[in-house]
Order: sequence, then structure tokens, then C-alpha cells
Amino acid sequence: MKVMFFELVDSASGYYRVLLENNELIKSGVMSVTLAAIKKTYGYSQQKFHDMCEYFMKSADIIVMEMPAKLTLEPIIKWANFANIPVLIEADDMADKTTEWIDRASGGRAKDAWLQRSYLWNKADGFICSTEYLAKHYGDKFSKPAYTFMNQLDFDDGRWNVEKEAHDGIVIGFMGSESHRPDIAIAKEAIFKILSEYRDVQFHFVGYQTEFTHDRIKCFTSHKYGINRIAGQQEYFALDEYPRFMAKWDIGIIPLLDNEFNRAKSDIKFLEYSRLKIPAVVSKVSTYRTVTDKVTGVLAANNTDSWYRGIKYLIDRPKKREQIGQAAYEYVEKNRKISGHIHNYTDILRKAIMLKGPKRKPGGIIVASDRRIYG
Repeated sequence: MKVMFFELVDSASGYYRVLLENNELIKSGVMSVTLAAIKKTYGYSQQKFHDMCEYFMKSADIIVMEMPAKLTLEPIIKWANFANIPVLIEADDMADKTTEWIDRASGGRAKDAWLQRSYLWNKADGFICSTEYLAKHYGDKFSKPAYTFMNQLDFDDGRWNVEKEAHDGIVIGFMGSESHRPDIAIAKEAIFKILSEYRDVQFHFVGYQTEFTHDRIKCFTSHKYGINRIAGQQEYFALDEYPRFMAKWDIGIIPLLDNEFNRAKSDIKFLEYSRLKIPAVVSKVSTYRTVTDKVTGVLAANNTDSWYRGIKYLIDRPKKREQIGQAAYEYVEKNRKISGHIHNYTDILRKAIMLKGPKRKPGGIIVASDRRIYG
């Protein structure tokens, strides 16, 4: 079996939903290739992109695309349909149910992207989704097969080889994109209450600009394509360097509003925090049903009092912090290593190939336009 992956941009989603699978398939002996971060790799050259696609797709048995939203990819899907090569959409968000905040922050681009996605996805053969909730949603919406493959961790990835930094006081952190600003608002009052009570506590927000202002709150601003600047420090870091900033934390927080968009999300933050043995306070929502209260995390209802109590619980109990962080690490090591699940992923690919039927021998790819990929 030969697999061709598309990762459209250099992102956390692409890392977890494409690159990890690609690398693990290669380790297990399956021929796989990733056209990774297409814009970064090929710039704006439509011709170079076309040539590389034709070269790889002539040998592909199946194609996996990470949530495509560019109509310039339509010739690739049409070519695959003509050659009878199955195309699976790799999805980890409910793109048709974006929140009001995301729509407003994107200037309406989220809705426009969905129109393009729905057009392209109707031409695909099915979906691989990060949660059962999301798989059912897309399977019903498009009347196509939708498979579930939960997010996993690669324990051999060197980015996680970071050591805990010694520091005075307690550092509490959150990592996430700007889309999580309404979620953070759940814990906002509790955060300021904690800061007023504990003088040795500080908060770090990594991955987006927040409106919080306090001398013990540090916000790390995000820029496009994974280049980020720590506010006031002029230090830049790439996407794969997030773990070294998370390693500063004694406690993590994962607030999440209980809405349809978030119920389709995966427990990726819990996986990352747990990989670094960071105990977390987590919203008590179905998304994080993998968390056991007071064992692998501390669950909090979505109100100020509950969040205050949850954070305070971990601040006041250093031994419990250590125990919960260790238990969370042991959970993900035992249950969420990609090496232990890649056979399920391979089964999904084989099933999709079987449903599609025999592959045809195609000619060249016809591209009707010379428009730039991201023009």
C-alpha cells in the first residue's frame, strides 16, 4: 500500500493528523509520503506543485488530505477520481459549525472557507476524524464513510525531550490559538482571584494574544505560519518548540465552553500537558471525558467558583500535583502512543481502498489554470 498525504500548512493540526501518521506508517513498513506544508515547501509555484503531485500520485493507492479549503486543489481530487484512487479528508474540527467569535475574528473568512470545503469534500470518498462525534457529524452530513482515529502521541519525537525548569513560585499555563479566547473567559475571574490571593503565582498564555493585563500574566503572541514572539522579550520560536515553554509550568488549565463546536474537539491539550507530567484543571465537558477527576486531572464546572477551587486545589497540594501529573503521563503512555494504534489507521486506509475498487492507470494531471496555490 502506498499512501500520499497532504498537509496544507505548518500547524499543530497537520502535525497530529498527518505527519505523525505518515512517519509511523513508514516505520511500520508502509510506503508513505507527505507533501508537507505546501506553501512553505513550494511557495507560490503552481507548476512545481503540479509536477510534484503528478509524480507522487502516479504511485499512490490512497490520498489523505488535511481539511482542504482551496479550490485550486480540485484538479487533484478530480484526477484521483478518474484514476479511481480514494481520497479521504482528514478532519479534526467541525468546520461548518464555527463559533460566532471565530467568524467575527476571521472577518467572515471561516464561512467562505466552509463553502469551498463543502464543495471539495463532496468529491472525496470519506473522512478520518479525531472523535466519534465528529465522524458521525460528517458521515451524516455528506453521506460518506467516516472513520475515527483519535489523536495520539509520538513518544520518540525529540520535541518532547525537555526538562522541567527550576523557578520560584508557581507557573500556571494555557496553550491554544486565538479561537480559544471565549473559552479562556470561563476562567478569567478565577484567574484574577488566584492572583490576588497568591503572590507567588503567575500565568503564561502561549499561542495567542489575550486581553488580560497583569504584572504576573505573560502573553505570548502568535504570528502566521508558526512564527511567534514572546511579548516584550523579542524571542521567536517555531511551532515545534512549544514544549520547552510548557515545561516551565507547574499547573495547566483547559477551559472549554460546552457547545457543539467544542464537543467535536479532541483531548489534545490533555495529551500534551500529560506528556510533560503537567497536572491540569479541565472543564467538565464530554470532550475531556478521558480525564478522571482527582486522578489524572481536576475537573471544573464552567463557573468562576469551580475554576477557583480547582486551581487552588492544585496550588495548595504540591504532592497531589506530582501524583496527578505522573498518573496522567502513565495514562497517555499506556493508551495514546501512536505506535500502539497505527494498525487501526492502516485498517482504515485498506478498507477505503477496498470500497473504491481497482485503481486505473491515469495519464497526466490536467491543470486548467496557472493561478497561484495561495493566490
